[in-house]
Amino acid sequence: MDILIRAGEMDAAAMACKCLLKLSPVDTDAYLDLSALECKRGNRKEARRILERGINANPVIVRTCESTPYARVLRVRGVQNGYYTLGKSRNGDYKVKLRGGNLTDRYLTDFGRFQSVGFYLLDGNILEHPEIPKFDIILNMISDPDVELTSLHSLTKFTQSRPHVPVINNPSQVALTSRDNNYQRFKDVEGVRYPKTIRFMAANAGIEDAVRAVEDSDFSFPLLVRETGTHTGRTFNRIDNSEDFAVYFSRQQSANLYITQYIDQPFRSEYFRKLRVFFVNGRIFPVVCHIDTVWNVHGGNRRDVMAKNGWMTDEERAFMNDCQAYLGKPQYEVLCGLYDEVDLDFFGVDFNVDENGHIVIFELNPAMRHSYDHADDFPYLAPHLHQITDAFNAMIDRKLGRD
Repeated sequence: MDILIRAGEMDAAAMACKCLLKLSPVDTDAYLDLSALECKRGNRKEARRILERGINANPVIVRTCESTPYARVLRVRGVQNGYYTLGKSRNGDYKVKLRGGNLTDRYLTDFGRFQSVGFYLLDGNILEHPEIPKFDIILNMISDPDVELTSLHSLTKFTQSRPHVPVINNPSQVALTSRDNNYQRFKDVEGVRYPKTIRFMAANAGIEDAVRAVEDSDFSFPLLVRETGTHTGRTFNRIDNSEDFAVYFSRQQSANLYITQYIDQPFRSEYFRKLRVFFVNGRIFPVVCHIDTVWNVHGGNRRDVMAKNGWMTDEERAFMNDCQAYLGKPQYEVLCGLYDEVDLDFFGVDFNVDENGHIVIFELNPAMRHSYDHADDFPYLAPHLHQITDAFNAMIDRKLGRD
């Protein structure tokens, strides 16, 4: 099936999945692949039916490693609202991807050392499933409370019933990382600017309600608006005036929106900058210093903009090689101080430093992907990315008391 999916042979792949399920009705992988294929075809209801049928049949997938496993990791994903579909890799091949609410540890967890016991959480099934294979540690891969809050609550109950089992990313703490709650947590922290953010319940609301919400919260234009539970700029919009806001709201179909105050932060007058760090077990690791020509700084532009401007890559090298020196010691200490409040083993922060030396936070949560996507074009990133992977696996060792 994998070969057929990679080649884009959708009909043949779907037929192979169906044949396999006739032979093995509890083959969860086949259900996930078939659900992804139907989703890619636009059959969202059928895709959901297949996904739920597969998880109800068997929510567990065990992946063995080549040698005797150093430990067994229970990797929990939430699919209450998450879904499978097909995406494309950089070489153009299709691949099955889980969308919505979960981080990926493809480049974090060393699967050559650990046995993976994957569990798909749906309708609280983890609280009553009788046949979860033995595990030594729980890796909570649920990363977005806007998408998988119900799953986070169920996993919290599960972990609390097993207090002696170590957990990476306490689900009750992940539940606190929504954008509006982060604003409430960090808006008064000295040295931090967290743009005002509210959640607007758009379902059954009119344009007048939306305008009133903006006025009552003392926003000023421009504003940033996005659907809750979305990332990578997919639903991200800048609204410059009340007329444009009314037009946007009349066209949007989301039940919930985030409305955020836009803060203008030009870098070197005509550019824009986004810095990213990961926290792994309390330590800061620089990830990128992305400089762009547009306010919505985005990874896809790196090959078109940064690769053609040596001074931009020099900035990134400086940030990656010595994050503290690049930011300044006071700013670095402010950044470090976020860890105590967030209290997660792994999470990321997207930010900038404004003209007054404040850390301006764009996003803070564990829903950030660790990958090597940009290392091919910017090879100086690779050693730093390796450090993140090594630190993550060292954290597992430490949690198990085997470091």
